[in-house]
Amino acid sequence: MSGLGHLNVAATSESDALATGIGQLVQAANETVRELIAECPPGDPIGTRLALVERTMRRLTLLTGQLNTVGRGIPGRATPLNLNSVVSQLSPSLQRLLGPFITLECALHPDGVWAAGDRGQMEHVALGLVINAREALPLGGAVHLGAHRWTVETERHYRVGSLPVGDWAVLEVRDNGSGIDERAMRYLLEPSLSGLPFDSSLSLATVAMIVRDAGGQMVLDTGRATGTSLAACFPMVRPPRARQPATGTANAILVIDDDEWARMSGARILRRAGFSVLEAEHGDAAIELLDDVAGSCVRLVLVAADLPQQGANPLIDRFHAERPEIEIVLTRDIHSQGSAADFSGVVLAKPFVADTLVKVVAERLARPA
Repeated sequence: MSGLGHLNVAATSESDALATGIGQLVQAANETVRELIAECPPGDPIGTRLALVERTMRRLTLLTGQLNTVGRGIPGRATPLNLNSVVSQLSPSLQRLLGPFITLECALHPDGVWAAGDRGQMEHVALGLVINAREALPLGGAVHLGAHRWTVETERHYRVGSLPVGDWAVLEVRDNGSGIDERAMRYLLEPSLSGLPFDSSLSLATVAMIVRDAGGQMVLDTGRATGTSLAACFPMVRPPRARQPATGTANAILVIDDDEWARMSGARILRRAGFSVLEAEHGDAAIELLDDVAGSCVRLVLVAADLPQQGANPLIDRFHAERPEIEIVLTRDIHSQGSAADFSGVVLAKPFVADTLVKVVAERLARPA
């Protein structure tokens, strides 16, 4: 192995160790927060605020887990993803990341843009692109994040990178900064040998690795007057097949919750009551499951209000649009009073009371489809 190879291994090991250390610290802090939540009486506003802190730290744990996965070269779980959903679900968090002096402008393709990849890693790509754009705008400005379809009929060459012939699903970030000088541009997508994992240069090196592992290409164009355009291009794939509507005898229940203990306890209660139960830890797993033959039997969904990213609302909207026959029951932590403010249906508190859970599910399944 060359000297450069040894340096790259060392950089990856340091990043891996730091991500592991952060994850352990967050888990320890999270246990303390949960103990404090348990001591708060129902409806206590302090408990509600602590629940928000707990959910934020849970998402930080997921992020450090993604850093560990990328650092070790562990492939993500590739499924067909609509890049529109990646952009729309991340945009509120990205705007907060950019701060008050940088405007985020998002563009979605009207027909959807589908690529095969792991959702967490796709989000890492979008995050890395936007962080890089932010660094180019120290005095403020505008960042454009878009999901596009590019059809390349003859090979395209850019100032950095090239794009072969084919149909490409593209996450593109453009900024109106001053551009990048030639020397910096040559090394922009190369692995960083210094700095922390959250440095812009290392973020882009990680982004480039994720894109290459997915069979894609990174391309960059820049000019003094037009700022920088940086695009992660993935081979475009077909969208998932249309979901089968539930049959007249469908009575299966799908429990969606990233809290493993809450998900398993709810599923156990329902199975003991004689119901058929499926489980999913996040929205993408739920959608994939509904594509399955077993998914055609789902008649009722229990979905946690505090799913990572934007909560349950985008998933509920998708269920209403694509599977309107499915009954929706929202679940929330007992101290998270605000999580269900925009939901007009049935809301169940967690931890579940067995008799209440079974009664609510039986009543909803008894309603005509």
